[in-house]
Amino acid sequence: MTAEFISLQGAQQTSTLIIGAVGSTSLVGALRGLQTLLAPTTNLAVALMSFAIPEFARRKHMPPSRVIRGAYLVSGLVVVSSSLWGLAFMLLPADFGAALLGDTWGQTRDLLLLAVVAQVGPGLAVGPAAVLYAFGKTRLTFWINLFFVPFLLACPVTGLLVGGARGVVVGNIIVFWATIPPWLYHLHRQVRTAGRADDAVTAPR
Repeated sequence: MTAEFISLQGAQQTSTLIIGAVGSTSLVGALRGLQTLLAPTTNLAVALMSFAIPEFARRKHMPPSRVIRGAYLVSGLVVVSSSLWGLAFMLLPADFGAALLGDTWGQTRDLLLLAVVAQVGPGLAVGPAAVLYAFGKTRLTFWINLFFVPFLLACPVTGLLVGGARGVVVGNIIVFWATIPPWLYHLHRQVRTAGRADDAVTAPR
């Protein structure tokens, strides 16, 4: 899990440094502004995952359908709450936003809706990831995340070259949303595999 965290954070920070070198410091300021505004949603996702992992671990022997519904519920809570939080900033008066972020507010606000869309991807992954961690599949989660590390580097930078500031966030949308199918696939696969193993153990002989 440490290697997983370092690789993901390293890719994102390196991407930001490249964007700053290729683009402009004002763009980096706007991206940091987005991170500042949406940081509480990250804290919420971490808190829900910290709660969900031991709960799922204690309930490994539940029917697969209930585990999967629980994973969807966790992801749904993250997505709905984080989307509402992000959209609320779009309703703020310009003066209030400027007081929060200064000169970066204008460009940050222009990118905010796209950033809210982008964060849905990681939000949907929270529930499946919590289940896989609870089932002891950290090696699997590491490889899922590692596969997308090059794209975390390449997509935002490519987006910058193609579409400027909006292209950066669209690049994030592409890579974040592309992670959703693998997480959902492995959630269903691992839960149903564990369910079949439990049935084999409890079956009369």
